[in-house]
Amino acid sequence: MLLNTIDKKDYLKIEIEDLLLEFLGHAEDPYSTSKRIGFYMGLNSHQNSENALEFSKFIAERLWLGLKHSRTKPGAAFIKAVGIILADLLKAVSINHEIPCYRSMGSNSFSYLPVGYVRFKSIMDELTRQCLVKRLKHIPPSFKNNMQGLTTRFVVSNELVDIAKLFSIDPENWLLNFKKNARPASIGCPVTLRSPSEYRFIDTGIGKKRAKVLGNRISFDKTDPIAIDISNQVNDLNEFFSKQDIIPDEHDSFVRKFSMGKESGYKWNKGGRLYSEGYSYQQMKSDKRAEIKINGESTVEIDIQASHLTLYHGLRKWAFDPTKDPYTIPDIPRHVVKSWITMTLGNDKFQTRWSENARDAFKQKTGLNLQEKYPIAMVRDKILDHLPILKDWPEYDLDWADLQFIESEIIIGTMYELAMMHGVPALPVHDSLIVPASKEALAIRILAKEFERRAGITPYIAKK
Repeated sequence: MLLNTIDKKDYLKIEIEDLLLEFLGHAEDPYSTSKRIGFYMGLNSHQNSENALEFSKFIAERLWLGLKHSRTKPGAAFIKAVGIILADLLKAVSINHEIPCYRSMGSNSFSYLPVGYVRFKSIMDELTRQCLVKRLKHIPPSFKNNMQGLTTRFVVSNELVDIAKLFSIDPENWLLNFKKNARPASIGCPVTLRSPSEYRFIDTGIGKKRAKVLGNRISFDKTDPIAIDISNQVNDLNEFFSKQDIIPDEHDSFVRKFSMGKESGYKWNKGGRLYSEGYSYQQMKSDKRAEIKINGESTVEIDIQASHLTLYHGLRKWAFDPTKDPYTIPDIPRHVVKSWITMTLGNDKFQTRWSENARDAFKQKTGLNLQEKYPIAMVRDKILDHLPILKDWPEYDLDWADLQFIESEIIIGTMYELAMMHGVPALPVHDSLIVPASKEALAIRILAKEFERRAGITPYIAKK
């Protein structure tokens, strides 16, 4: 989003939507990532042309004067750091002029990066002071008693874009002037843990909204043997993928993110999906993911159909035919059935009203009011008649985080076997895998085997 397009309403929308949608671990929630607003500053690109080098030097010298250092000229390390930051700022503009950049400002989040916390902060502070970027950091005052602070965000100014153009650097030709660094073979924090998320009513300034608030990051014992094993497994995959050629190159490193954390005694069995850090192929729409090539070969995306529902039947040893579409029920559209099941498996009790996401999606698709057309109580009764296993869902000793953990174990186990035993890369997208087309049959066979081993049931796996 360019600076002169922001007004108070836009700012509020950015902050509210990010709060509502930043929680990525919600079970099978199609809205959990698709509406994320912002480009993650991974600090993993560098200048790749004379124009980019001259542009970085120009901005570095301007910032250096503002910082009032005793030396008259910035050194090579400072210019390099400025170039790395500028690469991310302009990459955000090249992807979409309507999004800001974001980056955690916790000092530990800069471990193993080419720009450290102190230097990043000083450069961004000076860019902000000189109005080359605008910092979006604090949430509106009406949130402060209810909500945690948001990740720091930066909005690129028109002036910075105009200066780049003086050096023949346009957002559209980013790839001609900047290049991503080689993927790291390992990262310092391949595992993260968060406390449980909470639902709260938020005063948005234009009414109250019930929102799921992302839990806080929790520190954990790095000598915990389970955490060590998980970290080693993730970095084994990072090392393997550091040697693969992926086009477009929208993957940096994997991090496994666990949920429902607590300070001690955590069993590492809640959530645990594998995420590609920053702006990645996982945020691409499916038609764009279909264009991915791995080591020069076209790919296919194989998907576990009704993954959590199949898992739930298998774990409870209920009869279930995964080849039959469980979302097909007479008199109710498939997408409405799926919305209710997704919403139910993402909560610990039956909901008495449709979620805002479900209402908005139905309105966009049909132009109608979801509750008026398909009252939630009526839909619930029909689905429970069709899928009686769900009748005791609120009381049963499994929740979305349990299902997501088992699903993540299946996906990661499949990736690991493909990589370590067959030399085949498989990129995860939560309950699906992107694999070289020639390895489709192998990947399906191993994925089905892993699923059956973990859940006692053979899933239906289809190509997207």
